[in-house]
Amino acid sequence: MSRTGSNGGGKGGRDHRLNWTVEADGSRVFGHWSVQRLYPDTLRQWTPHYKGMPMFARHGAFSGHRRFKTPENAQRWVEKHLAQKGRRR
Repeated sequence: MSRTGSNGGGKGGRDHRLNWTVEADGSRVFGHWSVQRLYPDTLRQWTPHYKGMPMFARHGAFSGHRRFKTPENAQRWVEKHLAQKGRRR
């Protein structure tokens, strides 16, 4: 298996991922960031939060909460966001 796959290409597989803590209610926490289940009866029920405030998706006329199908996808979005901003640590 090559290291250039979708699992972090050239960064050593999953070792570059952040260490998230799973809470009793299923939410994930990393520092000021958390991934919470806000919409349990919908398809996209997981929302990333920063300091308790949900992150917003600003695409055209839509400015609602950024939502994901799985907590893993929301975690990956946060990790990508932090890497782009240079605030991983």
